[in-house]
Amino acid sequence: MEKKLGTRALIAVKTNVGYRSIHLAMDGGPQNAGRILCDHYASDESVLALMEGGDVMVLRSTPGECGRSSDVTGRPQPAQEHVGFADVEDALLGNTEHLYVIEGDRWTHCEVNLLAI
Repeated sequence: MEKKLGTRALIAVKTNVGYRSIHLAMDGGPQNAGRILCDHYASDESVLALMEGGDVMVLRSTPGECGRSSDVTGRPQPAQEHVGFADVEDALLGNTEHLYVIEGDRWTHCEVNLLAI
C-alpha cells in the first residue's frame, strides 16, 4: 500500500477573466482547509491576497502564516490563471483530492473523484 503524504486540494477564485487557483499540499480536507477558508477567507479579496504568494504547503488563517511551496530551484510556485472552469478541472493533479471555489462570499467544495479525471 502506498503511503499517503498529504491531502491535496486546489483552491480557486472566480475573476473577471476566468479563475485563478493555487494548490494546497497538506491538510486539504474540509475539516481543516474547508474550515479555515470559510472562517478566514470569506471574500474574493482575501482569497486573492492568499493567492499572491502562490502554492501553499500548509493553509493558515492569514496569508503571511501559510507555508509556501517552491520548485526545485527554491522559487515560489505562482497562482495559475484559467480562462474557464474546464481549465480549472485540467489543473487538478492526479493526486488532488479536494476542490474549493469561491464566488462572491460563498465557498463550494467537492471531493475529487480521481478515477474520473
